[in-house]
Amino acid sequence: MNKNDLVTQAQRGIKQNPALNPVWVDGINIFIRTDDVCYLQLLATLPDGVYEQFKCMTNKNELKNIIDVLCASAEYFPSKKKKEPAKKKANKVQQ
Repeated sequence: MNKNDLVTQAQRGIKQNPALNPVWVDGINIFIRTDDVCYLQLLATLPDGVYEQFKCMTNKNELKNIIDVLCASAEYFPSKKKKEPAKKKANKVQQ
């Protein structure tokens, strides 16, 4: 994060929490309950194992907004993959 990023955040009204330190993450787990509450777990892979660095909960609509921001920031816009038709099982002929 550089000085320009902080100015942009201040202009948007985001208040910085000085007690939070930046952490490295290189993985994510997302669990979605039947009531659309989502649990996010951000992970760091280190030589001695995978460590949870951050966790939070949100609703499914907010999760979609978060994903939109991540994709736009990375200039990555994945397209929905087409489902392949199910392969039919060959019928065995009984003799």
